[in-house]
Amino acid sequence: MVVSCTFTQEAVTPKYDIRYTLVERAYVEDNDTTYVTEMQFEPIASATDIQSAFFNNFGEWDARYEGKYNPLINQVIWERCKLLGTHEEFYIITDGEESATEYFSAVMVFDQNGNDLLKEGSPLRGALTERLIVLMLNKGPHRNL
Repeated sequence: MVVSCTFTQEAVTPKYDIRYTLVERAYVEDNDTTYVTEMQFEPIASATDIQSAFFNNFGEWDARYEGKYNPLINQVIWERCKLLGTHEEFYIITDGEESATEYFSAVMVFDQNGNDLLKEGSPLRGALTERLIVLMLNKGPHRNL
């Protein structure tokens, strides 16, 4: 699998005073390219900050894999997360990086059909980014996941 960065949109929300970046990445596998939007938070205390926020708010994760950025930082997944407090369930993938050149905590959000809900034009993008910002601001105690 090949991963490349194709689009970056940085934002600072004045309402909450937190910085995040929306990054569209191309994943290439067997000549098929899929574009996925990832929300990256920085500055952070740890690459696992968003994972701690999800654990503290939604409990135990459903799966954990080696991270795509750093093998020492797990990619942690919640498969049926009611992120917006409605009946709708979301598939959440969290990851992060701590290196000499990059230091961020990241999250991707999909519906149960695998649609990228953080991509530009998604009707839930605004509500989801605001909810993720609030989770980061109120993440509670740090967890090593």
